[in-house]
Amino acid sequence: MGKLIQRIITILNMTAALLLLLAYLAPLVNPSKFFLPALFGLIYPYLLLANLIFLVYWLIRLRKELLISLLVILLGWNHLNHMLPLNFSHKSIPESIPRSRLMKVMSYNVRGFNIYEWTRDPDVKPEIYGFVAREEPDIICFQEYFTTPWKGKTHDDIARQLSSLPYNEVYYTTDPS
Repeated sequence: MGKLIQRIITILNMTAALLLLLAYLAPLVNPSKFFLPALFGLIYPYLLLANLIFLVYWLIRLRKELLISLLVILLGWNHLNHMLPLNFSHKSIPESIPRSRLMKVMSYNVRGFNIYEWTRDPDVKPEIYGFVAREEPDIICFQEYFTTPWKGKTHDDIARQLSSLPYNEVYYTTDPS
């Protein structure tokens, strides 16, 4: 009975290792050509965790099967560093780089500038603009950015509020029409 369980655990470990290898291919393979790497790339953290658990299990048991997960994790070390970059230095920006050469990028989900009044606070829009002004980004990317022809919610109104930025809008679509 013990050998059967060990064999099942080994097969599960090999499956998790193969799926993790497939997840490593996600940035390299076009999903329209072959979707599986992209699919497993979405669950990469869980596949990595499963392989870490198998690694610890085999390490405790002192079995050579630990090499399965160890090698796969080491093969994807670069992938791990891209997903979870670890910076152990205390300086976030090297002092040798002049401030004028740095670019501050800000991403902000503005929730349509509260167009549907999800919050009853009438100051949501001024608070958003105030926050952006305090942060002084060189580039700002709004998510759920929405405008209407109504007063205060047009493209021009928003551009006026963000007039300190050199560019006020870039529209991108994959729609061929």
